[in-house]
Amino acid sequence: MLHLLCAAAWFIGLAGVLYLVAKALLEIWKRTLRAPADLRRFGAKAGGWASKLQRSSRTLTRHLVVTGASDGIGKEYALQLAAKGFNIFLVSRTESKLQSVVEEIGILFVP
Repeated sequence: MLHLLCAAAWFIGLAGVLYLVAKALLEIWKRTLRAPADLRRFGAKAGGWASKLQRSSRTLTRHLVVTGASDGIGKEYALQLAAKGFNIFLVSRTESKLQSVVEEIGILFVP
């Protein structure tokens, strides 16, 4: 009887370890190996008023608004989107900080 309990406990422990390993491998795949998401799928849908604004001489221009763009996460988000080629509108409470972010983006990403 004790032998069966030990075998059951070992099996449950093994299943738990395998589950955790599978979760870890899935997270590694999601964060490093998987192709990045196509952010254009979050744009305007066909026929909407925004889709008419986005069309420009047969090319689709991408415009995004980033709030809190002068510090922290908002600034990094703006830098990452600018690096990917998005046209971004920056919003901030402090104009001087916002101007420094605009200059930084201009130096790094505007040809």
